[in-house]
Amino acid sequence: MNTKTNINIDDKDLILEPLVYQPTEGSKPGKFTAMRWDLEPKKNGDPRKDLVLVVELEEKDELGQPIQIEHTFNMLPNGRGVAQYKSQMESFLTKPLTRLQLAQKPDPALVVGKQVNVVYKKNHLNHIVFDKYLPAVAPQPVAA
Repeated sequence: MNTKTNINIDDKDLILEPLVYQPTEGSKPGKFTAMRWDLEPKKNGDPRKDLVLVVELEEKDELGQPIQIEHTFNMLPNGRGVAQYKSQMESFLTKPLTRLQLAQKPDPALVVGKQVNVVYKKNHLNHIVFDKYLPAVAPQPVAA
């Protein structure tokens, strides 16, 4: 019997059952950690052009690890993701994106490394779902 050992196995591949994040309603503080493109074709061969924003929440999972959430925007022309991305970034930045920003590839420097509040709300089916990104509120200095 021939067996090969692959020493390049990622530890994530050895997880038997991943922990699924079940958010509660409200605002969760965190930090944007990545903005990346998912360009792998769909199973049927159609093109995919998804922009993925990654946030690491301050909240920890049952293993004591920070919770990471990903939000994917379909950025194909005329896709809903473009409007959703624009709406989410304007909510986070508290100002409209400029025509120049919309005409260029999204800039990771716009969000990566910045503090954010991720808001979850109940939908019409009473399920808790992602709502929006809001800017993190800096603590106000206490007057002496």
